[in-house]
Amino acid sequence: MRKQTIVLILTLIGLCLLTLLPRLIGLDQFVSVDEPDWLKYSGNFYYALRHFDFANTVDGEDVVVMWIITAAMLWYFPAYRGLGQGYFNDGFKFDSFLLEYNKLSLELLKRSRLIQVVVITVLLLLAFYLLHKLFGNRLALAATLFIAFDPYFLGHSRLLNHEGMLSLFMLLSGLGMIIYLYKESHPFFLILSAASAGLAQLTKSSALAILPLVILLLSDKVVAEWRASKKLPLGAIKHSIKTLLMWLAIIVLVFFVIWPGMWVAPGKMLSAVYGDSISNAFQGQPLVATKVLDPNQFGLDWNGSPSFVYGMLWRTTPLLWLGVILAGLSFLAKDDSAKPNLKKYVISYLGFVALLFIFMFGVARGRNSPHYIISSYVSLDVVAGMGLIYGIDWLGSKIRAFKRQSIKNTILVTVLLLQGVSAFPYYPYYYTYHNPIMAALEGGNKVFEGYGEGLELAGRYLAQKPGAQGLTIMAWYSQGVFSYFFPGKNKYLNITQIVDEGMINDIRSSDYLVIYYAQQKSRDIPAKLLAALEAIPPEHVIWLNGIEYVRIYRVADFPDSFYTGLGQ
Repeated sequence: MRKQTIVLILTLIGLCLLTLLPRLIGLDQFVSVDEPDWLKYSGNFYYALRHFDFANTVDGEDVVVMWIITAAMLWYFPAYRGLGQGYFNDGFKFDSFLLEYNKLSLELLKRSRLIQVVVITVLLLLAFYLLHKLFGNRLALAATLFIAFDPYFLGHSRLLNHEGMLSLFMLLSGLGMIIYLYKESHPFFLILSAASAGLAQLTKSSALAILPLVILLLSDKVVAEWRASKKLPLGAIKHSIKTLLMWLAIIVLVFFVIWPGMWVAPGKMLSAVYGDSISNAFQGQPLVATKVLDPNQFGLDWNGSPSFVYGMLWRTTPLLWLGVILAGLSFLAKDDSAKPNLKKYVISYLGFVALLFIFMFGVARGRNSPHYIISSYVSLDVVAGMGLIYGIDWLGSKIRAFKRQSIKNTILVTVLLLQGVSAFPYYPYYYTYHNPIMAALEGGNKVFEGYGEGLELAGRYLAQKPGAQGLTIMAWYSQGVFSYFFPGKNKYLNITQIVDEGMINDIRSSDYLVIYYAQQKSRDIPAKLLAALEAIPPEHVIWLNGIEYVRIYRVADFPDSFYTGLGQ
């Protein structure tokens, strides 16, 4: 076996371990606000498969996540498919059904997360392989570890959600096409690009953005040959059209193989998913609310992109800032080669991807959660890794003491370790990382998202109360995020501004009221309830990273005037 092959194998093993270890620790320590719903929906998906009710697998943009949870169901509770319970719309009922068979939703979530972590690791190894084909072992390792150690990506890649997988599928699709066009026109890379694009679509419909990106790559190849030959390259045009058609055909094949709904009602499936996305983007609400796509109601929010950029400045590390700056400076370096500089080309492409996602979600009128643009983070991670390699090599060319390869490798390892350890103080919610430069400039940390972190600590706190199983708790995000950690009765605090008689009676009949202060205060929901609570000291407050996240009130401490004020 050649030395290069041995080095590559050892690198892959090391990369696998470095990717897995920080993601496997504490997979059952907390729950995000979206995950309980995905368990419920995937339970329905699994049940529909068993009963050949493929039309009930309509949630196409979640289908990859649903297959992952289905695998966890087969591992943990395979009998679920044949117990005759039907479909659940209520998360509490789903959890209760599992309990009847001595199964815990939290354990199902843990196993689902574990499977997804393995999938994420495989995708990162594939990304390393593609980068290795393009630029060699050193740069590929730096860029891949920069992704793996990115605090925001690390945090979300441990959660059961779309975003981590989506960003990697998008990366693989773009890199695969670049290799096919500029490095090695082997069918494997075209198939990998198209299959990744299809899986990205089946992870989240926003991956539709890969289509114009691939068309841009193909067009750029034609333009490059046009400039080189000084005449219209008909052969290149035909080849690009043929490539695009094969690429699209593979995507269609992936859709039909992976998505059961496409087997029985492809039109219904596609219209439901993409219609919902269009409605969210242009009408600000899903189709279930708008009922119809009405172009007269279409509009865009042109003020959203700056807020995404501001949020990214907070969530990215100073080392990423440095790497991106160095990547930009690399364009100033002289290039003596007559061939196109593939490093600059990839940096430009990934920079465009990052800006595209920021703009795409920045102008959409629908939901604008910051994790929707994780593809921007991953793209900039690769750019930063490439920039740091350029910076270290430049340093070696200018300063004799840094010329030795061992010194340059030591600097690189140190930088990557610093990138990795930057997330550790935020365990287990790595995605709540705050850039220390931004915190210093603005006088402390901020809450930007509020994804359920801290509510499990409230659940554990109340679970220690005497007779906790007989207590009734009212909380925002109570199902799953809180209830998986509290054994008593749970009631929803509705996410609404309306404080009606029903809510007041629910508070009266509860033992404790849990306020997710980090998010409710910033959104001032419900304003009347929060105002009334200001006069009452909470029994317990949960702080994370210097931020007040959760307030726990004992309902018995509420005076009659509290209820009178709410009713007015």
